[in-house]
Amino acid sequence: MSSEVGERSAVIAEAFPPFVRKENVRMRSFTSWVILPILSGLLLTSAENRIDDYQPQHVHIVIGETSKDMVITWTTFTDTPSSVVEYGNAGLTQTATGSSTQFTDGGTEHRNLWMHRVILKDLQPDTMYFYHCGSQLGWSELFVFKTWKNGTDWPVSVAMYGDMGAVNAQSLPRLQEEVQRGMYDAVIHVGDFAYNMDSDNARVGDEFMRQIQPIAAYVPYLTCPGNHEQMYNFSNYRARFSMPNHEDTENLFFSWNMGPVHFIAVNTEAYYFLEYGLKPLSRQYDWLIKDLEEATKPEVRAERPWIILFGHRPMYCSNNDHDDCTRVNCLTRVGLPLVNLYAMEELLQKYGVDLAVWAHEHSYERLWPMYNYTVLNGSTEAPYTNPRAPVHITTGSAGCDENHDHFMPAQPDWSAFRAIDYGYTRVKIFNKTHMYWEQCRFSLRQNGSSSSEAALDGAPATGTPNVVLMSSMARSGSSFLGGLLSSLPGVFYFFEPLHNIEHWHMLSPATARDGLRGLLTCNITGAIRKAVRTRGKYTVYHPYTRRCATKEACFNSLLDETCRKEKFRVVKTIRARVSWLTSLLDDPEVDLRIIHLVRDPRGSVISNWKADWAPISEATSCQNLLSDLRDGARLRRQRPGKFLTVRYEDLCLDPRLMAEVILSFLGYSKLPQPTATYLDKQTKTTRDTKTYSLKRDTKSQQQKWRTTITDEEFARIEKACAASILLLGFNLFGSVEAARNLSLPLYNSSADHRAFDHRFCLRE
Repeated sequence: MSSEVGERSAVIAEAFPPFVRKENVRMRSFTSWVILPILSGLLLTSAENRIDDYQPQHVHIVIGETSKDMVITWTTFTDTPSSVVEYGNAGLTQTATGSSTQFTDGGTEHRNLWMHRVILKDLQPDTMYFYHCGSQLGWSELFVFKTWKNGTDWPVSVAMYGDMGAVNAQSLPRLQEEVQRGMYDAVIHVGDFAYNMDSDNARVGDEFMRQIQPIAAYVPYLTCPGNHEQMYNFSNYRARFSMPNHEDTENLFFSWNMGPVHFIAVNTEAYYFLEYGLKPLSRQYDWLIKDLEEATKPEVRAERPWIILFGHRPMYCSNNDHDDCTRVNCLTRVGLPLVNLYAMEELLQKYGVDLAVWAHEHSYERLWPMYNYTVLNGSTEAPYTNPRAPVHITTGSAGCDENHDHFMPAQPDWSAFRAIDYGYTRVKIFNKTHMYWEQCRFSLRQNGSSSSEAALDGAPATGTPNVVLMSSMARSGSSFLGGLLSSLPGVFYFFEPLHNIEHWHMLSPATARDGLRGLLTCNITGAIRKAVRTRGKYTVYHPYTRRCATKEACFNSLLDETCRKEKFRVVKTIRARVSWLTSLLDDPEVDLRIIHLVRDPRGSVISNWKADWAPISEATSCQNLLSDLRDGARLRRQRPGKFLTVRYEDLCLDPRLMAEVILSFLGYSKLPQPTATYLDKQTKTTRDTKTYSLKRDTKSQQQKWRTTITDEEFARIEKACAASILLLGFNLFGSVEAARNLSLPLYNSSADHRAFDHRFCLRE
């Protein structure tokens, strides 16, 4: 060990003269000179009482000139003799070197930072690389990234947001986790960082870069400047990042290709900070035309049809403030005043930009396809299919110390959806013909904050849609969740109305669909009426039926009339398949949302076997579950906002959070008091309750099957249900011994959890 220290000290001594410390002569009668050991990358000089810090900070990555290159950028607070990245796909087997640049902040202290950049060239596509960066004076921790695939025939997934600060960064922990779970190929920050990067002599910028390192060190972190970066001519922003072609454009505007998408970043601030000259704007405008001309050449667009442009300030918004996007003559849209030079919207329309993403407003707003305040939907039935103008999205609610920007009370006809919740946008480009976006929102836990258009009780101002709560299998918690929905004010609740239809051997896709439509529209006739009447109060949970002395007194024409008086209907069933209900989602009279409750079949099948029911087949049950999961995934893509999949396990883990997720899906801004009371009553128990009781200690129920499953049960169920278990995002244990080992996680960290990621957010 001593020889290693000696070798280490010798290397450093060659690079630097010995640092010395003059000891206090009042304390000592002599002066001694000491060569300090340098083992951690820190040197102390008492002359300035300064710590020289060679440790890499603020590590982030971005693609280079092509997707085969990756640029690694980091900061040190003292210059180092070299800038090195050690990397490889099977250990740190390769080395690349780069350079550092001194940056002096414009604040009163004129702090110096050194920005290091190293390019990793000719990387293999679709490959995991490990790396760390630094020098012989100090190394970063080990990071990993995955290169993009070659060509255009692969799905692209990105997160996009703006206006995230170092304080109140509500989206940050969710993004950190999702990135490290592999959900995104890149993350795009649409301006306004840290609030502000220059604050406290750039220390706020340092803190922000430290906070985003768990994101930006793992996936390419693409940016554009916002108004909060403008101090000292955007110097902190220009120095800290390394966007494609940054040597030429200083991170202000650039573009890159990614699968079937051409992304374009623009600097909207060039329209507003003209004190820095007109040249940045004119140069960007000329570049943008050339870039769009190249991207829209027929042979190029046939291969890469999608064009997504992003910049900080929107062209349109309906916020209740005086920002430029509220004005008809918004500068980024129509150009500079009087002469209308450098108008950008006409370029977006001329070259067929598909999606324009903005921030600046601390809210989320999605518009209909629009040009020059004219809505140009693809069609009435499918406005976003082949739209005739760009779709504009504003996503500036990632979280900062300025909180939210509220909306004007009246929503313009060109605004399709808006929300003031904290959140960020996910964009998924599946192929050359289909793109999907969603807003991940999470405000119900923020001191009860709610959107401005919500009613006082949290119910949606436009009314609650009807709901079918379906489960692919019995013993999946559907009675508990149905009870929660039945606690909502104004509900008419039907419990298992298809029970007798199945018992009478009449159940089919048609009879189920027709019967559910009758219930949801309060036009209860035929077989479903007979089934409801036969089971009576076991099927209809409502004060009307509780007051009835006989079935004859309740189940007559007054049933339909009473049903219509309520605000909405909820039907709970375990006897329908997802594919049977698809057409009901498109029926305007039904106004339906589907909540699909699913459970690990190792838990639900065992629970069925131990209940006093007819035995079920694990093979048939899991095939139904698998089909429902696949059909549900299709419905989420084709009819966003109408289909929600909820895992029983997530509901057990945090019932209140999942209740908020479900009610947000239905348009609520907060939990109504009766629903909160229901949750408290049903979940706060420590007793092991009866089989059919709704009162549970939910956390103890989540994986209870793992402690009681037998060898035979485990072998039968895991073999028959492996595909559905994996699709649910759970681990296969392989043996009953492993299943009983509760230190082994149930959730598969490498699985695709996107179908269930509402554990962390509420969707648009």
